[in-house]
Amino acid sequence: MKKVLKNVSFAILLFKMCIIFGQEMSTQKRIVIDVGHGGNDSGAIGVNEIQ
Repeated sequence: MKKVLKNVSFAILLFKMCIIFGQEMSTQKRIVIDVGHGGNDSGAIGVNEIQ
């Protein structure tokens, strides 16, 4: 019985920590696209010579 109580207490503590330190659901996410180099500097050459 003590082991079960210990496991339940740990699960509750873990759940609380996730709520306290987790991300807020209402925050907006922002995607930023980096267009890379320009001009004479073409940047890295990838597979099949993709720039």
